[in-house]
Amino acid sequence: MKRCFSFMQGLFVVVALPFMLVTAKTQEDRIYSPKLEGTLRVLLSVATAFDSTLSTVGPPVYEYAAMKQIDLLPPDGVHPPRARVEIFLDEIRSEVLDSLARWTEIEGIYEKLVQAVVPLRMLNNVAELSGVNFVQTPLQADAHTVEGEGVKLTGAKSYHNNGWTGSGVKIAVLDLGFSGYASLLGSELPDSVVTKSFYNSVQGNGDITGGGEKHGTACAEIVHEIAPGAKLYLVNAKTLTETDTAINWIVNQGVKIVSYSIGWVNCGPYDGTGAACEIANKARRNGILFVNSAGNYAHKHYEGLFTDVNSNGFHEFIPNDEYMSIYATANSWIKVFLSWDDWPKSSQDYDLYLYNSNFVAIDSSTTIQDGTQPPTESIIRSVSSVGTYYLAVKKKSATRNVHLEVYSFNNDFEHFVPGSSLADPATSDSAFSVAAIGWQSDVAEYFSSRGPTNDGRMKPDIASYDGVLNQTYGRFYGTSSAAPHVAAAAAIYQSRVTSQGGPQLSAWELQRYLESDAVDLGKGGRDSVYGVGKLQLNAASGDPYENNDAFQSGYPITCGEIYTKGKIYPSGDVDWFKFSTSRFGQISVKLSPPSGCNYDLYLYELVIQFPLVFVVVRDSSLNDGDAEEMISYRATGPGNFLLKVVGRGNASSREGSYLLSGTWPTQGLQKSKLGKATTCKSVQNSSPWDPVNETANFTYADERIYGWIRLDTVYKPARVRWIWYMPDGREYTRDTSSWSTDPASQGSQYWTWWKFWYWIALKDFPPADYGGSWEVRFFVEENYSGSWVHVASVPFSIQSVTRIVENIDNPLKGFQLYQNYPNPFNSSTTIRFTVPSLEEVKSREMKITLELFDVLGRKITTLVDGYRQPGEYAVIFDAVKENLPSGVYFYQLRVGEFIVARKLILLK
Repeated sequence: MKRCFSFMQGLFVVVALPFMLVTAKTQEDRIYSPKLEGTLRVLLSVATAFDSTLSTVGPPVYEYAAMKQIDLLPPDGVHPPRARVEIFLDEIRSEVLDSLARWTEIEGIYEKLVQAVVPLRMLNNVAELSGVNFVQTPLQADAHTVEGEGVKLTGAKSYHNNGWTGSGVKIAVLDLGFSGYASLLGSELPDSVVTKSFYNSVQGNGDITGGGEKHGTACAEIVHEIAPGAKLYLVNAKTLTETDTAINWIVNQGVKIVSYSIGWVNCGPYDGTGAACEIANKARRNGILFVNSAGNYAHKHYEGLFTDVNSNGFHEFIPNDEYMSIYATANSWIKVFLSWDDWPKSSQDYDLYLYNSNFVAIDSSTTIQDGTQPPTESIIRSVSSVGTYYLAVKKKSATRNVHLEVYSFNNDFEHFVPGSSLADPATSDSAFSVAAIGWQSDVAEYFSSRGPTNDGRMKPDIASYDGVLNQTYGRFYGTSSAAPHVAAAAAIYQSRVTSQGGPQLSAWELQRYLESDAVDLGKGGRDSVYGVGKLQLNAASGDPYENNDAFQSGYPITCGEIYTKGKIYPSGDVDWFKFSTSRFGQISVKLSPPSGCNYDLYLYELVIQFPLVFVVVRDSSLNDGDAEEMISYRATGPGNFLLKVVGRGNASSREGSYLLSGTWPTQGLQKSKLGKATTCKSVQNSSPWDPVNETANFTYADERIYGWIRLDTVYKPARVRWIWYMPDGREYTRDTSSWSTDPASQGSQYWTWWKFWYWIALKDFPPADYGGSWEVRFFVEENYSGSWVHVASVPFSIQSVTRIVENIDNPLKGFQLYQNYPNPFNSSTTIRFTVPSLEEVKSREMKITLELFDVLGRKITTLVDGYRQPGEYAVIFDAVKENLPSGVYFYQLRVGEFIVARKLILLK
């Protein structure tokens, strides 16, 4: 449906709201500071029309403030009308704070943001102060709700049976409000809880109900259900400054776990940085596991490059559609937020508009961006009529087309983009972000926010259940419900460790344990929908046979031996084993269960550094009894590994015995020389070349294999492609030469000969397991034709050309993936990456994989898949060849467990 309309048809309605709003917009821009948010400029315009002295306010002012959810404080006999605002400063300087203190009531300071109550008559003066960048109404947080089964579903029941209930652990639920909590004490909540409110009060004496908000109460119910022995703290806050103050208080109470089912938008570029993310960072720096809901924005998020084909100033969400529809119920709130990639201060000015079903503009956000203001706009208003409304984005004054991000708190978008839809602080590395899966299906909820982050990191981290029953909401849906399950699971795991004489685990250790025990969902391994998979607490149920139920006490096993003492109880029991590799090579593990027993087998690589990190490298599929579980994995160097055996129940409900065995590289390898050099002189090639006199010759020097080809009587420019194949038929690597010089350019009819050469270096990347018959295939392209002719296939032998592995300090140091150029691009773009020097990687086998994905995590193509020498490489990506539509994509470099990704934008 084509929806491209003239903006002027709605302009006059925007300035003629029901309560006479009011003056021409150009006059408003001229009178009030450009450093005032558009909503505040309109507020001043409405208030001035009612009382030019701004000493009193009346119905039109209250109506506008209510419609926009502005915190307006009426005159009280001492103070004139005031508004609560956030003031962005260049720097926190005493002279600026002194000036603010003379005109405002400063409530708190967070980073470079000052929360203050300001008389309306002083708002413009405050904005114009030197050192002030911008003044706005406080950002709004969103409770991630989509309005008994948790204990069973998460495996917490087996923990409770062992007495691990969270005793001795302090856990805080940080939220917007806890209305109704008192009536649940002693039933759905503990007999007593600690409460502290920073809601509209940085001093900590605010309203614990948050003005009647019960979201926090519902989250607290879940925490208590999973961790009934934990000491529970209920803390609420409304603004970023209040939330920062709340975190400071929580730290001082010695709390080690926080459940935070709240999200923020328009406060950063969604790449793990920004004001909301810094709150999570502060918590993690102070040893707190900060568990955060990922958000419910998969259908409430849009992103894309500003596109204006018809040059009328309006963005086209899809071709020929400048209006994105949303549906609103009667007497509901529409809350929409726009930002773009020009953080933290923007000179690219874009505006946001809201239209009714007749395409008449009923609201707008037109904050000026001229170099000091953040790249944000927002519309918050109530609507009385049910029906379809429309959003539009207009370029007001900009020198480039920016990348837009749009979020909605309440309404699904017509052109929603699920990818990269996490809110802050879930994008932060310091936040343990949680996706939502259905309590009956193990399938991601359609609304659950997806990753990756805008800088390409894989998020969310883990998934847990929503839709569980509780007293506050009945069925409690949303990632808000999922997050407290994870926070409480961490609490009861800590109580388990403590009860067994273990230490207080760090936040990273708690997170990695929960991740290591998660059950993989979706596509294999960590992904942008489920993270590592669903939360699952695997606890021993009275296991009398061994004490290897935790990874810290894993049982050491030896290469080649069969471990016969394995016994496991029915569903919920876990056994851990550990072993080490001395070099690169193949790991093969086999588990043989008894008849009728079900097991899962997982392999983890343990990176020995602080913090403790588990990397899931392989897991076997769930079997239905009798069949063996097998894992095969290629280790990239010396390392320490863990095996986890998980019992999934058996027919007799008794313990089952299993056999566990495996092989892995344990000894250093010795050098051996290459077999006899191979030559081939019989290959013919079509005109214009004469017979190839010397097609290929391989020699051994410094553990390198050289493949070179000599072309005789070269009439036109030519180049050569080598493709090397391993004994199992897989491609090892490939490369393409540069072009030979055109003989005509040098005044010659032809070259007598031209030699090309390329080598693979076994010294640098020793293929220890690749002994046997190899093959290299030569292809020639003539005169820029684009057609490759296969001219030779030469077999040769390698007799395990290897070297003794040296110690590896940091084998991945020095890898770099650079931003593609140009970006955005039309048909093709160049991606560069760097492979570190030999001194850094030593003998580590480094296979490079460079792949392209769409925003849903689906692989588009593989750009590089092979072994590369140290140096800088460039790959040209041709979007035309892949027939890709305009949009946002990610390219990811993987070297062993090293992964980095970046975003590219295709604009046709």
